[in-house]
Amino acid sequence: WQQARGRKGGKAAESETDDEAAVGIKLKNEKKDIKHSVNKILFSPDGRTLVAACRDYFLYVFDVDAGYKKVAIMKGHSTFVTHMDFSSDSRVLQSNDAAREILYWDVNVGKQLANSFDLRDTVWSTWTCVFGWSVQGIWE
Repeated sequence: WQQARGRKGGKAAESETDDEAAVGIKLKNEKKDIKHSVNKILFSPDGRTLVAACRDYFLYVFDVDAGYKKVAIMKGHSTFVTHMDFSSDSRVLQSNDAAREILYWDVNVGKQLANSFDLRDTVWSTWTCVFGWSVQGIWE
């Protein structure tokens, strides 16, 4: 079981334990590779990618297997990111921001996907985003 947390000063930390209910979780890794505060941080379902959403409105993509090497900076949001979810195959990320935008990203190349209609039937590993295809019509 692994957990990622954003920390002050642009730090991202990873911890690991065999027991999800453990009180004292040992810090496994900490890295400072971002200049702004981290809002959200999320591992891909396959555990090979970590994405950090920061106060500079960017999403930073890290390769876990390469020692958390920064591999992409995804730019497109007009304000800070509030929610993120990976597709179940770890290839696509959806993100919401404070301006009620939903953007889709090809995580492998670090680019925004322009045609969101093609993603309407995507199976998501989690669903924390408050905007997206499956909740379309409940917001006015």
